[in-house]
Amino acid sequence: MRKKRTELLAIKDKIIEKLKTAADKYDDFCRKVIRSFLENLDISRTSKETGVPEYVVNEIITKFTSE
Repeated sequence: MRKKRTELLAIKDKIIEKLKTAADKYDDFCRKVIRSFLENLDISRTSKETGVPEYVVNEIITKFTSE
């Protein structure tokens, strides 16, 4: 069970890194929001950490995930 969890965490980390790389094509502002969101997967927390309103975070993440 522990080995499987470790394997799954490694896969998750690879996916997150690929998403961070994909975020590099965005400007600094959007990239900061996207990377913050990828770290915590929470729009409210991302909003608080970046000082960006939740609706803006949501718009950026929606655009990012739809491409």
